Formats: sequence, C-alpha cells, structure tokens
Amino acid sequence: MDGLVDAYYGPPELKEQVDSEPVVEPEALVVESDALLAHLEDGWLRDQALGLRTYAGKLAGEELSYSDEVERCYGVRPQRQATEVYAEAHERLGELLPADGPLPERYQAWRRTCTIPADLVVPALRDVAADLRSVTADLVELPTE
Repeated sequence: MDGLVDAYYGPPELKEQVDSEPVVEPEALVVESDALLAHLEDGWLRDQALGLRTYAGKLAGEELSYSDEVERCYGVRPQRQATEVYAEAHERLGELLPADGPLPERYQAWRRTCTIPADLVVPALRDVAADLRSVTADLVELPTE
C-alpha cells in the first residue's frame, strides 16, 4: 500500500507511531468498514468511509467496475461523452491558451506558469497553517502544540 498517502505534514512522532504499527490486511479493513458504514448516517463522513471501504475492497481483490469504483470513491458516476464534446473542448482550449503549436505542449507550458516550485510548497503550507491556527484560536480554545 505504498503511496496511499501522498503527503504528510503532521507531527513526526505520530508518523513514527503509525509507521511502527503492523499493516492491517485489506480483508480486515473491509469487515471493519462494513461495520462502520452500518452505523453512519448519510453525509460527508459516510461518503468518506465508503470511499475508503471501496479502496480496501479493491486491495482485498474485490471485482468492481471502473464506474462503480469512481462513484463510490468520489460520489459521481463517469459518463461517456461523444467525441465531438472533446473536440469542442480542444478547440476552446486552443482559443484560450497562449502561443502557437500543438495543444498538449501549450497546455503544459501554461501549467508550468501556474505551478508553485516544490521547495516553496511546504514553507507556504506551514505559514498558512500558522495563520489558520491563529484565526481559529481567536474563536475557540485550542490545545497547546
């Protein structure tokens, strides 16, 4: 299950604790997830638990169509579109993206102008987290760090 969490910015001791625990087998996660889902009302938390249960089921070898997997994980069911829909989208992108040349290259060039360099992301997130903590502390009492 390497790569399941794409980033972790919390306390190092919590990461160490989780890393030292034994890996739970997907089949056990399915059983626990089903029990949890039986007690959750419809809403955001249940949707999140269903997505996790779906992924655990896939890891446990359950067969599931792509459309069912997407719907259970993200709450939307993918639908096929006519080729013309994509052609229209490409045409519109061609009008909106700067420069000339192949659309994929122009799109990638534009994306690079909107990307934050990796070495700035973590410091920026730490600054934002500190600001959010400060604003939240003005509203409610927070535990000490």
